[in-house]
Amino acid sequence: MGGYDSSVEACCVVIDGKVVGANAAAHALLGAKGPMGLAGVELADLVPQDQRRLFSALLARAAAGSAARPLETQLRRANGLTFDAECRFDPAPSADGGAAKLLIRDLSDRPATTRELLESNGRKDQFLAAFAHELRNPLAPLRAALDVSLRCPAPDPRLGEALAIMDRQLTHLSVLVDDLVDVSQAGNGKLALTRQPIELTDVLEESIAATRQAFIDRDHRLDLDVAPPAGHVVDGDFDRLVQVFTNLLGNAAKYTPAGGSIDVHLQRTGAAEVVTIEDNGVGIAPEDLHRVFDPFERLGMDGPGQPTGMGIGLTVASQLVALHGGRIDASSDGRGRGSAFRVTLPRGASVADQALSPRALALEPLAEGNRPPHRILIADDDPDVTEALRLLLETLGQEAQVAHDGDEAIARALAEHPDLILLDLSMPGTGGLEVARRLRATLGGDDIRIAALTGHCQPIDHESTRAAGFDWHFVKPVTSDTLLAALSQIPPRTHSSA
Repeated sequence: MGGYDSSVEACCVVIDGKVVGANAAAHALLGAKGPMGLAGVELADLVPQDQRRLFSALLARAAAGSAARPLETQLRRANGLTFDAECRFDPAPSADGGAAKLLIRDLSDRPATTRELLESNGRKDQFLAAFAHELRNPLAPLRAALDVSLRCPAPDPRLGEALAIMDRQLTHLSVLVDDLVDVSQAGNGKLALTRQPIELTDVLEESIAATRQAFIDRDHRLDLDVAPPAGHVVDGDFDRLVQVFTNLLGNAAKYTPAGGSIDVHLQRTGAAEVVTIEDNGVGIAPEDLHRVFDPFERLGMDGPGQPTGMGIGLTVASQLVALHGGRIDASSDGRGRGSAFRVTLPRGASVADQALSPRALALEPLAEGNRPPHRILIADDDPDVTEALRLLLETLGQEAQVAHDGDEAIARALAEHPDLILLDLSMPGTGGLEVARRLRATLGGDDIRIAALTGHCQPIDHESTRAAGFDWHFVKPVTSDTLLAALSQIPPRTHSSA
């Protein structure tokens, strides 16, 4: 099959992830034997496990006709040895269509200083992940204790106002921790998406609900305009797209003066769904527009009376949209003249009315006064975490007990048969994953629900908990709404709690 360069640059033509043609340079670089040695090879199998999903997505984007960004990774040769490589993905002409061209450049001989920089960057990513994990540990008891305080009547109105401030700032701090991790993961191709057909109107409604209080506090006018026809479907990760639009709406609220307006438009343009968020706020200088999505850029907005932040929210939003095969563009007529952010996403295939949507499947907490009591075991080696969660669960009308290591958690679970276990993964002695595996083997699948309560948030962590038999994976700090949503899925106890 034609369509690839016959020069010295290694080049493969790929359909459905498999090699259908390759030049001599590709055979030599990958150590394939014979002129057909690469035929039928699944290229994603040659990259590290944690990058295969991204690699396949970039190939698919190229096969759909759009050039994808390059990826630096490692490729495995036929002899099992690996080498550093830059992979570039381009559309390839094909009689049947749907072909991608993969160009491979060997980076093994790049200067030592370059390798050292990459190793340093990797250590930075490891540090950020560890730092975020350590920050989540103190955030967990703070969130639980604050939720208890918010649910108890305040004897003085000033206390209620102070708690509301603490609630907003703790939420903001949690978002900053998440952004730190996401900006590192997305930049290195380690941020995974869970994609399915979703309705963009659901995403926007969820994002507006999440940021509504910010608009109320500043007396903003917010309008949502959904252009016909109905059914603005994309193939996307619901939670990640909510994160994108929550960030953009939050920025609009932050940088629009009190009494201003924010308009959200959703329309179909050709094969794309386009969301535009416009405000009449502080605007962006023309010379700054090209840097608006760069990490840690503040665009000269620091100063007295200006909103604070680390300048990574837009970077994360841009990277998430890129992983969906789309793009974000920013525009402004200058300082003081408002700004607009335009998100373009590939249109998804038409789906039936009953198409899956995470919003339709979301866990909804029971209404006040309709919560049946459950027996819950909290297992964590941090006494502040267990005590704060115990107080919160008892405030929610639940019966809570604690364990401070894995062996104690197993013993209490076998003796008392709780309805739900909130299980930390990193405990002394028997770890949380092993605790879950043992309890599943002993108690079966229907008698107990197990939720990971952890600071570990990498995709591999979610895969590990799922494989060990966890029902949910809650990243610290967990909110009372999340706990109530989980409890709403557990049938009421029909046996004695004695």
